[in-house]
Amino acid sequence: DGGVVDEYMKIGKNVFENNVEASGMNPAMMPPELVTHEHRLIARVCAQWNVNGHTANLFGAGEDSSAIFHHASKMNHSCDANCTWTYCATPEGAVQMEVVAARDIRPGEPLTIDYHAGAGDHSFRDLGVKKRRAMLLKRGFVCQCERCMLESA
Repeated sequence: DGGVVDEYMKIGKNVFENNVEASGMNPAMMPPELVTHEHRLIARVCAQWNVNGHTANLFGAGEDSSAIFHHASKMNHSCDANCTWTYCATPEGAVQMEVVAARDIRPGEPLTIDYHAGAGDHSFRDLGVKKRRAMLLKRGFVCQCERCMLESA
């Protein structure tokens, strides 16, 4: 996992301890198994957000913004995706992700998006397989898409 689990456990520990201390409690006085359980729960939420979230400057909200979308956040990645995506606003002012076919898609072929090429940024596609995989490792996986498999053979 490239150290991803350890990194999230550190985050989970810090978030838990900060919140417990802010409430006036002493984390050292809590049962160790409860503390470890809470660290894992927080780490899991943070990891899921990182894996399924999409980072972008959402209509000027800042580059550290991210969002999870009900359907699009469950789509698989491919470095040669058959769909493209972009953000758009609903009439109510909410943000949604619009996914559009980039080419003809065969019946039964999974819909895929490039996690790093949304909102018109296609520079990720120009990177070599090692750089792409290093970037995707931060999401907790080694890309095994058809393109990466061909380029790494």
